[in-house]
Amino acid sequence: MLEAKTDFLNSLDEVDLDLSMAAVVQKNSVKYSLFLKAGILLLCAKFECFIESSVEEYCQEVNRLRLKASQIPDSLRLQTAKTLLPDGTVGKVRSGDVKGAQDALMLLAPLWCKCDEVCEIRVDSHFNYGRHGEDAVRKLLHRIGIEDVFRECTISLPAEGPEGSEGTIEVDVISDINALTVFRNQIIHTDANPNLTHSQIKGYRDHLSQFAQRLESLLSGMLAQLDVASRKSGGVVPPRASGAV
Repeated sequence: MLEAKTDFLNSLDEVDLDLSMAAVVQKNSVKYSLFLKAGILLLCAKFECFIESSVEEYCQEVNRLRLKASQIPDSLRLQTAKTLLPDGTVGKVRSGDVKGAQDALMLLAPLWCKCDEVCEIRVDSHFNYGRHGEDAVRKLLHRIGIEDVFRECTISLPAEGPEGSEGTIEVDVISDINALTVFRNQIIHTDANPNLTHSQIKGYRDHLSQFAQRLESLLSGMLAQLDVASRKSGGVVPPRASGAV
């Protein structure tokens, strides 16, 4: 179990408290609008924090496996190279700065050699400044090898099927995230009052909670595959630090 998901689900208690207060004052339009704004901003902030924490924790767990370069997925090696490679490296190569180019490129050598050296990955776990919404979430998780997180982490809700049979309906998480992003931007940039209810925000909250659980399951499965590869090659996986889940 990844701590990022647990922390996120626990943090939703603040959103729940805000929405319960909104329900109490909904006949007072000024107070009601205030709680709706706070609920949207809280939910957006906590979800983005969860995504960043998930990427960071996943990388920490990969490093705990002490993988050899050949065992590290190419996507993680490329992202690590992108993080490690100093700015201006290409310029050093083109200008004939042998020492500068050598120093920079030697940082990347362990990632691509076929030796048994254990390598650590480094991936930028933060959203690009000013970027929010579905596309930003997809791109951030793509850095750790998830091609399309919304295709991998679908969620569904119970629904009545034909002739009263039990069925399910798929939730459009992308639309939820983009709608919340629009509301967030309108509140921050124009102080707009959101045109929705506390019950609708509760729906967004529940969907993101389910999405978080699906993402944790996906990342845990990815780690399990890497763990198997490490053990087959005789790697010794150290125990997690105390306090880790």
